[in-house]
Parts: sequence; C-alpha cells; structure tokens
Amino acid sequence: MASCQSRNTRLHERPDGDGKTLETIMLHQYCRIGRAESINPSNKTFKIKRILGKAQKQNRPIPNWFRFKTDTKIRYNAKRRNWRRTKLNL
Repeated sequence: MASCQSRNTRLHERPDGDGKTLETIMLHQYCRIGRAESINPSNKTFKIKRILGKAQKQNRPIPNWFRFKTDTKIRYNAKRRNWRRTKLNL
C-alpha cells in the first residue's frame, strides 16, 4: 500500500478546472482520518439514537458508595451488557 503522500499526488483535471477529483478528496480524507469507513456519515434516526444513548448510560457498574452501604446485598450490576456477547436487537 502506498503512503498517503504518494497517493495524494495523483491529480486529475475536472471539467470546472479546479484540479481535484472526488477520488483525490477521498484520499486526502483517508490519510487525515486513517480509515475509509469514517468518511461516510452513519445514518441513524433519532429514535434509534435515543435508544442507543439510554443503553450506553445503563451499561455501567454500580457506584462504590452504594456497594459499601450497610444493608445492601447488591454487589454488581446484574444487567451489565457486553457489546460483543449481547446485542440490543434493534
């Protein structure tokens, strides 16, 4: 795989004459970001984004102050979810 500098030197003239093609712009963004998948936006509806945000907030351990309270039997979050093992079924 060629380095970013050598790939960016491939300029082709566009009809409007600015000297850059979409391919060249994509290569510039690829070199700046580091991977090609980040160039395209991810499209989520607000409903899905809200569900993902709630799941992200719920997925945390219980606080230590709650664990060390006098009369509590709860030692860990039983509903903790791992992104690889358990999916949200969206």
